[in-house]
Amino acid sequence: MNTVLRIPLTCNDEQHARLQALQHEFAQACNRVSDIARLHRCWNRVALHHLAYRMLRERFPNLGSQMACNAIYSVCRACRWAYQHPQSPLKAAADAGQPLAPIVFLNTAPVYFDRHTLSLSEGQLSMYTLDGRMHFQLGISQADQDRFLNEKLKEVALTQAASFAPKVTLQAAGALSLVKGAVHLGQGKAEGLTLQRIQLAPGTTIQLTPAGTNGFELVFWFEGANVLPKSKQPSALELSPESQAVGPLTMQPPYLMATP
Repeated sequence: MNTVLRIPLTCNDEQHARLQALQHEFAQACNRVSDIARLHRCWNRVALHHLAYRMLRERFPNLGSQMACNAIYSVCRACRWAYQHPQSPLKAAADAGQPLAPIVFLNTAPVYFDRHTLSLSEGQLSMYTLDGRMHFQLGISQADQDRFLNEKLKEVALTQAASFAPKVTLQAAGALSLVKGAVHLGQGKAEGLTLQRIQLAPGTTIQLTPAGTNGFELVFWFEGANVLPKSKQPSALELSPESQAVGPLTMQPPYLMATP
């Protein structure tokens, strides 16, 4: 079974700015590589590395050598969806040999990490940024920590978590409850919140904010059967098409612009 594990990062303002700077630089690097991939009709990772790596190191020296490799990986992943997936609006033109339409990475695109740029030991996280390593103490369970020893980690991505604070007014008395990670209230819902079930009076206005994330989370994709006993099963979610940061793309993600 393929599963994902999401870990929110509690950042102060300085840490948030550093992660945002990395995300923006990574997206710009991806856009430069995307231009090369489109020009050469190449999204094989090894071949595209030979075409784009030197340019990346010259144009984005602060990104570092390994993050340059990860940007190339990100572009290959996106191109496979954009030019080969049956549901992509760009596939027909690609199959017909017509000039490929560009794909654009927005500044909200995920940043991919690997064992050279991110490490986790006994809840202590160390991750690469443009101006040195950043460290976090993560409050994860022992069962989740054991996954990194017993399962195959396929991908790690830094993504923007929910960062909204919508106001909701109840028109009638009702309950607010957590259903599969989404808060449902009447016809609306707010993703990425953790709330206990509460009873609200009619007309009550509440403020919904995602506590403790300050905008970023790490998403880990594990592949293969879980070898842990049932009593130690981790708090993971089965990988689904909605998990657009990790795993093969099956639909156009919100951080990617791709129009014919």
